[in-house]
Amino acid sequence: MIQREKIRDGSGRVIEDRYPLCRSVIDAAVKGDVEIVVSGLCLVEVNKPSKDIQRNQIVDYFENDYILIVPLDKAVAVRARDLMFAETPALKPPDASHLATALVSNADEFHTFDKDLLDLDGRLTKLDGTVLKICKPGMGGEKLPLLEVLEGTASVPAARRYPHTVAWPHQGFTREQRDWLSQIGGIGEGWIFSIGHNDKWTVAFADEREAARFELKWL
Repeated sequence: MIQREKIRDGSGRVIEDRYPLCRSVIDAAVKGDVEIVVSGLCLVEVNKPSKDIQRNQIVDYFENDYILIVPLDKAVAVRARDLMFAETPALKPPDASHLATALVSNADEFHTFDKDLLDLDGRLTKLDGTVLKICKPGMGGEKLPLLEVLEGTASVPAARRYPHTVAWPHQGFTREQRDWLSQIGGIGEGWIFSIGHNDKWTVAFADEREAARFELKWL
């Protein structure tokens, strides 16, 4: 479900074929080499069926296991607001929300074709203190930057980093629950919170003991 878009110069010559750029990342995700992190806002933005793509295909696409949907909660919204206030005042709310999602979830890379967003590469700091890489999707061939070793630790899909999951019947946490979770690190450190199949929410932990403690205390 990738738009087949080609960018041409004034003479009509193709200077950028965006389909294979995106295809390489999708293929890597299907193989389990990377995970695609998206904002919950995508469920609203990607909503226009066409003669080639039906409504059910759009809905089903976001049910793939390799897609991690990050809720647009208060933490993401506050980071997006801060981006608009200070660092990038020309940002529109949707772009700020997508960037904030990447920053809060500690994504390895943020992929875009927007020149204004590409110009922000190396200027925004993620929740874990590292700098967010903003770039166009990889072209395939040699190993994608997404798969390279970062700071001595292999970048792997969140499903592998946080294998111990707990089904969660709510779409957020109380202040007391967030304070408890902060003891094992922020979101994207010791735990993550995501939506899975059939709109079922999941809290996933890196440490099995923390998952057991969470389940015992809150469920």
